[in-house]
Amino acid sequence: MASLVGTMVALAKQLKLGSVAEGVETESQLAFLLASGCEAYQGYLFSPPLPADEITRLLEKAQPVVPALPKPDPYRARSR
Repeated sequence: MASLVGTMVALAKQLKLGSVAEGVETESQLAFLLASGCEAYQGYLFSPPLPADEITRLLEKAQPVVPALPKPDPYRARSR
């Protein structure tokens, strides 16, 4: 499974796309994703599913734990 995930992250980088890992549950999974260059994460390691009002409060006061996706550059042409 790690080989597949690493390949997908590398492919996203080659295509100049961001990558988001879903279902991150352990520190070792996060460490692997960080080492692979994955840019964003979500899962039980950070928070269980929450009702909308609770997640809104959480996000309003939260500080980023890991780097977020880079903002797209609207002036940079994408090659296909």
